Amino acid sequence: MRWKHPVLALGHLEMADVRGNGMAEIIYSNSNNAFGTTDFTILDADGTVANQHKIATKSYEFAVIRWPNAEAKPNLLLTEERKIRIVDLKGETVMQLDAPGCRPFGDVKAVTVKFKKEEPEYLAVKKSLHPDLSVLYVYDANGKFVYQKTDVIDLVLAPTLAAVPANESGVEKLLVGSKQKNKAQVLEYSLTH
Repeated sequence: MRWKHPVLALGHLEMADVRGNGMAEIIYSNSNNAFGTTDFTILDADGTVANQHKIATKSYEFAVIRWPNAEAKPNLLLTEERKIRIVDLKGETVMQLDAPGCRPFGDVKAVTVKFKKEEPEYLAVKKSLHPDLSVLYVYDANGKFVYQKTDVIDLVLAPTLAAVPANESGVEKLLVGSKQKNKAQVLEYSLTH
């Protein structure tokens, strides 16, 4: 053991280089959000608090993303009632996205994917809405809602989502985990016009 950090009510935890120093930090949320705010804490590799903010949201589930600007510091993706909110690490809203049926609670995964070489990245979000219901949301680079698919599953399945790196054509593949008739599936998505 290298260090300990006291946490009373851990909501969610991710690791990412959020300070832009080339080293991964730990970012976690507090699940005690009874007053409509959630505490987000960033720890460095030594367990020292590097940053801490209260963000107005009921959701303690989040994803760390580099979207809409991949060159900027990462943002937090928060799921709320019928919307997805992208906030910077200080809690300022960067972008708000329509998300029909979305709720604050439940696991969330997010990835960016480049469906066409000459186009900017899309944002794909997989959200658990209930133990037996999940939804996939896809947005273009301007935050326009372009696709939604709901899956009913018969057992608990965490949101599974990945972007396969680009091949020589510069196109990435979006892979989404699903389940149908007691069989796990991996679905591949592509952009069609």
